[in-house]
Amino acid sequence: MLQCIYWLRVYISWYSGADRTSWCDIADLLRFLRPAGQIDTSIEDEGVPNLVDEAAWFEWAGVGVAREELPRLFAAMTALKTEHGLKAVRFFGKVLGTKADYYVVEGTYVPGAEPTLPTSTHGATPPEAPGMGLNTHIYFAASDPSSKFVRLPDVLPETIVAACKIKKYFTGDLAAPVKAYPTFPGKEADYLRAQIARIAAATVLVPAGKFAFDEEAETEPKPLIKLEDFEAKPAAEMAEADSWCHLRAGVLKIGRATNLPIPEDAEEEDAPELEEEVPPLAPISSDAPVADPLPESGTETPAWSIKLYCPQARDGAVVIAKSHRWPGAYSAVVKGKHANLYVGYGAEASATPFTPTPPPPIMGEAEDVGEETDVSLAAENEVLKAIDEERMRAEAAVEEPQEE
Repeated sequence: MLQCIYWLRVYISWYSGADRTSWCDIADLLRFLRPAGQIDTSIEDEGVPNLVDEAAWFEWAGVGVAREELPRLFAAMTALKTEHGLKAVRFFGKVLGTKADYYVVEGTYVPGAEPTLPTSTHGATPPEAPGMGLNTHIYFAASDPSSKFVRLPDVLPETIVAACKIKKYFTGDLAAPVKAYPTFPGKEADYLRAQIARIAAATVLVPAGKFAFDEEAETEPKPLIKLEDFEAKPAAEMAEADSWCHLRAGVLKIGRATNLPIPEDAEEEDAPELEEEVPPLAPISSDAPVADPLPESGTETPAWSIKLYCPQARDGAVVIAKSHRWPGAYSAVVKGKHANLYVGYGAEASATPFTPTPPPPIMGEAEDVGEETDVSLAAENEVLKAIDEERMRAEAAVEEPQEE
């Protein structure tokens, strides 16, 4: 029943004609015929996006998943939202692997309902709490939309730092070891979660001016709120880099989105040197370009390229931003509505061919030990004589008290 309802709406969204009203009537009728207690399949649910519309946007850029998979993805996302009590879910994308691929779903916690986890003692840098920083969202992965989605572990700073030093293809097995040097502290599930955090921080975009910081909030960092008076820019203006901004904070070298709090009793001289944080809503025009592999050419590849599709349609024009730093990451805007999608191998593009970190230098030969000169017979006799005399004096001192 769930797939039938969704497919009817899929056909309505893709095809238009004289019978459109009758199709809507049939779809609404089938919704009321679903068994009692079944998951709500309303596509208009605020917490579950319209995958059909988003798929149509990204088709202009030639990226996406098969249309046959959309109903199963929608059903899985709706089930995850209900099962885990999430505020919203979205399809993060598809991470390609050598044996199987990962379908990744991103979930947003209900404010105040984030799980409270014990303080981690793993690693030198404590991780960010659920609902904060790189752990703001929860992620689920499965090798097929019809399979059971597995919750990925929260990301740790040490996995982020290690992931920046290696490049590995995913196998499609969350329990597989990550064989690399430097050693990665975890399984493939941890590596997948670390790469998702890096990709999301760098490629999730929104139209500039659509969100703002909640200045009335007392918490730090201040949360983002959607502006009610936001007016969508014309599609031609969205083709400019200044019209886009990052929704997430950047990743620091310590593997967090925020610096560690400085203890109150710490002196200024002993205070660690903090890295400058990259707050949300930073314009993509300030992103560093991807350097050209041939430095002598003097050219650089910009971090983003933006293209306007179907400009003749006033309300249907699609603007797509494509990331060159993370190949496979796309952002779309249609009349103020936005969506983000990633379909790739989970690897960051580099200016030069990837060179693995070399192992530590091999230990050299041990230094030759100098030979000591042999002890002469006279010196050896002197040592033995001194030992005998000391033993005789000790025996004499024991015998004298007994004679008295």
